[in-house]
Amino acid sequence: MKSFEDFGIDVSGKTGIEIKIPCPQCSHARKKSTYPCCYVNTEKGLWLCHHCNWSGSLSTGEDRDSSQYSTPPKVYRKPVYVHESPRQSALRWFARRGIPESVIVRRQIFVSKVYMPQCEEEVDAIRFPYFRHGECINIKSRDKDKNFRMESNCERVLYGLDDIQGGTLYWNEGEIDTLSMEVAGYLSCVSIPDGAPAPGTKNYTNKFSYLDSAMDILTPIKKHIIAVDMDAPGQLLAEELARRLGPEKCWRV
Repeated sequence: MKSFEDFGIDVSGKTGIEIKIPCPQCSHARKKSTYPCCYVNTEKGLWLCHHCNWSGSLSTGEDRDSSQYSTPPKVYRKPVYVHESPRQSALRWFARRGIPESVIVRRQIFVSKVYMPQCEEEVDAIRFPYFRHGECINIKSRDKDKNFRMESNCERVLYGLDDIQGGTLYWNEGEIDTLSMEVAGYLSCVSIPDGAPAPGTKNYTNKFSYLDSAMDILTPIKKHIIAVDMDAPGQLLAEELARRLGPEKCWRV
């Protein structure tokens, strides 16, 4: 049987069954070249990179169909974002939900026309900008009929990413929940971008790219409070979040 070294996987100086190391296939080409994105199970002889999906085992070798490091990385576009003051109608809508104007202004939430594929026309919608390091990465739109859409060909990131403060981080499934947490005094809170995938969703584990791209921010967090929905998709989501974040660092509401 081959060793990890035969595949360029350096586990020297590491102890334990589950360890993390920089990926020998993709880390050298990334800005954060020392970030440990490759997960290695020394007992089962398995490995998986959560950035490029390179995986394999000592007994069977590399998984050919999962190697994506040789393909060009996906190029995302940035949404057209022009900061606007929130309309009074939107402020009243949020006020009925107990969310004050100060929170709406700080989050830079606004209202504008947007094409909704569900109704096949442009409608007024509340727009939730998603920021990373102060830059607008995506925008989610919600109309009066509770139709949602994200901007096409834009990267999925966590809502509230720039508010992560270390120590403890709260997780939920919606922007309104995140705003409500802020009103209650919990600023270090994030929402996943598309809600919980339904059980049985094709390529389920590929729906978490927003985690992989934020791991350098999430790894230092000592405690994750998972407050997602209690339905079947929410339960599965909580399990997947705990698996990826580390179950020893996760608590449930």
